[in-house]
Amino acid sequence: MTVKYEDMLLHEFREAVSAVPVAYIPCGLLEWHSSHLPLGIDGLKIEELGRRIAEVRGGVVFPPVYVGAPGFTGYEGTITYRPSTVRQVFAETFGELIKVGFKVIVAIGGHYGRGQQSALMAAADMYKEHAGVAIWVLNEADVVADEGIRGDHAGPWETSMALELCGHLVDLPRFVPGKQELNRYVIPTRDDGMECEYRQSDFRIDADLRAELDPDVIRRQVALVAERIGNRAMELLATVVAQ
Repeated sequence: MTVKYEDMLLHEFREAVSAVPVAYIPCGLLEWHSSHLPLGIDGLKIEELGRRIAEVRGGVVFPPVYVGAPGFTGYEGTITYRPSTVRQVFAETFGELIKVGFKVIVAIGGHYGRGQQSALMAAADMYKEHAGVAIWVLNEADVVADEGIRGDHAGPWETSMALELCGHLVDLPRFVPGKQELNRYVIPTRDDGMECEYRQSDFRIDADLRAELDPDVIRRQVALVAERIGNRAMELLATVVAQ
């Protein structure tokens, strides 16, 4: 049986939520990710990560939500929203997921910007007094910080995740180390809630991703991420059920 929300027939949805009422939400931006990664990699990698977790642990994987806060707003292909918009969208999404029966909501960010993280946490805080529900907001790299792993943008970690989780969309031979080729949009200075934009004119990735990434290491790291997120989601569910 599928674990993807949008693919489920109604009886499959009922069975999945009744068995393990945990929702995994991939969160990210449609954003420039150098020449070798797709624009939607934030959500695509997390959707596949969620699928792997849910197929082992149970639960349902929501479609990627690409309503995200800045962001390399000026970089080619990037679409961003005000943090206040992101907060509102996720507050309503969390509420709807609670309505349809989920007890634990795991909002996994594939975009590591502070504006995105803050907006999601603010949305989750609206439900902190809601009995019988737990909302966990994280970036996938958070759970392996003790391994020395940090989230990056189109660099070694994000490229590793992409290769393992949706490698058919990665075009690594296009990557060239050093200063990345950029086309930029003219974005005026604003005071309308877009203060989280990243404005650097140059972007560098100095690691040679074509030569330095070890598939076996990547496989182990991604498996560890899935295991730890799955473990924590089940702990949260046990706590909520026991209340």
